Amino acid sequence: MLPTFDNGGARVVQLRLRVSPNPSLSQQIQQAEFRQKVRLYAENGIWFDAVATLAEARSVNPKDAELAKDWEQLLQA
Repeated sequence: MLPTFDNGGARVVQLRLRVSPNPSLSQQIQQAEFRQKVRLYAENGIWFDAVATLAEARSVNPKDAELAKDWEQLLQA
């Protein structure tokens, strides 16, 4: 059974699927610098990790204009 919660009368179901990258992609991600990691995650449909990686960087550097731009671009992808 999927976890659910009541959101003001609307029933919301939460589901998270974990995507495991292939060995080649895993190696690329391990060797990549921060922005490359985000790009690799996004290009390969690993959205949770792309968003989480960029969100963590933004929380550490909230005034970084480049991170803000990256965030906007990611959300539009």
